Amino acid sequence: MNETMETEGPDVNLFRWIGRREAFNLVGGACTGADIEILRRIRDEKSYRRLNCNWAEFCVQYLRVNRRTVDRAIANLNEFGPSFFLVTQMAYISAAEYRRIARHVNDEGINVGGAIVALLPENRQEIANAVGELLRRLDAEEPKPVPPVFDSLLKRCHNVAEALSAVETGLDSAQKAALAEAVSAIQSAAAGLGASIMA
Repeated sequence: MNETMETEGPDVNLFRWIGRREAFNLVGGACTGADIEILRRIRDEKSYRRLNCNWAEFCVQYLRVNRRTVDRAIANLNEFGPSFFLVTQMAYISAAEYRRIARHVNDEGINVGGAIVALLPENRQEIANAVGELLRRLDAEEPKPVPPVFDSLLKRCHNVAEALSAVETGLDSAQKAALAEAVSAIQSAAAGLGASIMA
């Protein structure tokens, strides 16, 4: 990189980012909220244009990832804040899992039943345990999916019967076997509800 490049003003983050891009791996998640904050500013302030490229080209050429990956990281920062990156890296969880526990995470740490686990690197195992416990509790609390209303199910059965009646070509042996298996499963389910099917 040209040592004489100006690094005052909004472009300072651009050159700082480029200078330290080898220190972490965006794809592997080894980055902090502060790192993503710099990227957000580079994107929003369009500082990447100083390098004669657009945002997508900047991501590929200087970050070695596609723009979707960077935009997703910025979206996570916008939605969850910097703690997202620390927790997901230490507990090895996805954004969807973090979203479920996000209300239990604040600047102090992760709240599990009133006990706070501080978001510090030395608490890696405690953080992973706290996240696992929260996810288990949420799984137990969430109601099971409500089964579809019977009338809706019955209508679907009639629709399937009509569609099968409309099939004009013969079925090959694999299709016949698959259909027989599906009909058998419906018969078993109906019998479980007390409805025996007459032969």
